[in-house]
Amino acid sequence: MKKFILDTNIIISDPHCIKKFEENEIHIPLVVVEELDKLKKGQDEKARNARMFSRTIDKLMAKGRRTGDKMSTGVDLKNGGKIFVTIVPKEDDVPLGM
Repeated sequence: MKKFILDTNIIISDPHCIKKFEENEIHIPLVVVEELDKLKKGQDEKARNARMFSRTIDKLMAKGRRTGDKMSTGVDLKNGGKIFVTIVPKEDDVPLGM
């Protein structure tokens, strides 16, 4: 099983991208979720895609609550993969030299 970390640009260009990683782990840093939240306002394609992906994440979170899973420990996807929302330190929080 491979692990993929998705950034904001990937999600904005294809809000359905999580369906394309088959039976692998998809990790979305919390920072990306926060960035998408800021991009949801507006009528352009970027805003529409951010809203679409946000709705997908909301549905997965609801599914996780029903099954006892959490986004931090992974929620199963229909394609056999698993999705996680992970807390990754921001660049300012990482000590110099790392």
